[in-house]
Amino acid sequence: MADKLKLEMVTPYKRVLSEEVDEVNAPGFVGELGLLPGHTPLLTTLKVGELSYKKVTSSFCCCQLGLP
Repeated sequence: MADKLKLEMVTPYKRVLSEEVDEVNAPGFVGELGLLPGHTPLLTTLKVGELSYKKVTSSFCCCQLGLP
């Protein structure tokens, strides 16, 4: 089983995030997503809201998804 998740967020213009993380929580288009290492690879759309991810070496990191 994988020890880390590879989290990548991209826009039509560029990659905005690329991190090795231990946990991800995000507002998916059809519901809240909670992902842990070993999860099936996933490509999905997100809705406006807060995405958070956790690394063992740091506390939760958050970013706001949506229009400025």
